[in-house]
Amino acid sequence: MENKNKFFNIVSHDLKSPLNYLNVLSTTLLEEYNCLNDEEKIQKIRMINKSSHQGKALLDNLQLWVLSQKEMIKPVFRQTNLTDEIEAVVQLLNPNIQKKELTVTIPSSPIIVCTDKNMLSTILRNLIANAIKYSYRKGKIHISVKENKENYASSG
Repeated sequence: MENKNKFFNIVSHDLKSPLNYLNVLSTTLLEEYNCLNDEEKIQKIRMINKSSHQGKALLDNLQLWVLSQKEMIKPVFRQTNLTDEIEAVVQLLNPNIQKKELTVTIPSSPIIVCTDKNMLSTILRNLIANAIKYSYRKGKIHISVKENKENYASSG
């Protein structure tokens, strides 16, 4: 039970960011609608759309996790580009990164790994969210991957 509580605490924390961002953007759009030009309105609507997609992706991952706990689904291991997955998580957490004015560097070349993509995404999201949370304002987060003979190891 304690592990489930910890997990739901992590998930609720992950969901809070895109939902707060949606709230701020939509409130701003409503309050300033008549003062904004068409391009500014479209820009805010695009940001709302992006944030809602990010929140949905988090909920989809939560649903997959719940199903895996019930053993209704099994991990599906396949070749996955780790660099692309890191980039997707960084984009998902970009509002938090911008809020703290952080600089984030990620691997530039493709790194192919054999993994379950959904599980990888959940792990990366937690690691990077914690790095953001515990970084100083205007700090730097450097994500790197080292290969050894048997596997990859993350450092940062």
